[in-house]
Amino acid sequence: MEHLTFLVNSGEKLQNVKAYFHPDLANDIVKFSLCFGTKTLFITVNEDDSLQLSFESSDKGLLKKEVNMAEDTVWLGAANKPIRWGWKMVNSSGFTDGIQLEFAESVSELSFTLQFIAVASRIQIYEVSESNGS
Repeated sequence: MEHLTFLVNSGEKLQNVKAYFHPDLANDIVKFSLCFGTKTLFITVNEDDSLQLSFESSDKGLLKKEVNMAEDTVWLGAANKPIRWGWKMVNSSGFTDGIQLEFAESVSELSFTLQFIAVASRIQIYEVSESNGS
C-alpha cells in the first residue's frame, strides 16, 4: 500500500501506460506500468493470481505495448490526472487479487475509477461507474 500512498501524496499525474503480455498468450496482460513522472507503478499478476505493486520491475520475456491513452476509452478518463484514492482488494481466500484506483484532480471533481483484477493468471481491467442508488 505504501506505493499507492506515495503516489496519492505526490499528486503526480498519469502520463503513460504500458501493457505487458505473456509471450505464449498474446491476449493475456500480465503486467501494467503506469508512469507518473518521477515514479512508475507496476501492477503485476503473480502465479497464485495475486497482484503485486512495485516501483521496480523486469519485463524479461514479456511482450510490451504502449497504450494510447487518447484513443483507448478505458484510459481516457485517467489520462493526465493524479490518483486521488487507492484500494487493495482482498478476496475471501485472503489473496490480494484486486487494486482499485480513483483518478481526479480534487474532491470537487468527478472522479474516474479503474479496477485491476487477477483472473486466471492475467489482469482484467474494469471501469467502475457510480450508481444513483435506484
